[in-house]
Amino acid sequence: MKTPGKHFALAKRPLLRNRAMTRDNESVDEVVVCPDQHAGWRIEVPDPDRPQGVFVTIVAERQEALDLAGRLYPNARIKVVDDSAAT
Repeated sequence: MKTPGKHFALAKRPLLRNRAMTRDNESVDEVVVCPDQHAGWRIEVPDPDRPQGVFVTIVAERQEALDLAGRLYPNARIKVVDDSAAT
């Protein structure tokens, strides 16, 4: 009987560490984390090729947004904009 490990090889892709880049390979200096108007939290990354000039990822929780932004853009400054905290 053949073992699955001998039939399937995982494709090894180089990890892109410490690279915070847009689609056009431009570096990202700042990422904005803010509440979404409907639900959850937005991670906004400047990208002139996208509508409104930003690439947006939406996640459920604030801490999840901060963690993801830090993992995806390790060299970028993460700016938190939360007007609801003032009310």
